[in-house]
Amino acid sequence: PPGRSAQPIAPMFRDECLRCLKNIVTATAAEIVLSSSWRLHPRGRTEVDKVLQQYGIGAVIGATPNLGGGAADRAREVAAWLACPPDQVMSFVVLDDLDLVGLSGSCEVTIR
Repeated sequence: PPGRSAQPIAPMFRDECLRCLKNIVTATAAEIVLSSSWRLHPRGRTEVDKVLQQYGIGAVIGATPNLGGGAADRAREVAAWLACPPDQVMSFVVLDDLDLVGLSGSCEVTIR
């Protein structure tokens, strides 16, 4: 079962990260938004949903837009999604396989 092995269940997914994500989602009732390049390919999104399901985590509810700049634009893509999130989303986690903190310059977002 998930959480008992240090081995990944798929090459790109680490057990300890998925267990942490499960804890975050459970504690906050957060929905998952995908910003990884996996969002650009139906098979990638399917694989992410499959892995999340194996850990008892809800499926991805949406994805950030593709602004065409690759990894350097990830922060702007997240900001673009935040500008128009679905009305029913009260709490969310942006899921990416990159470290977005140091990837690009700061991005200021105002939510009304």
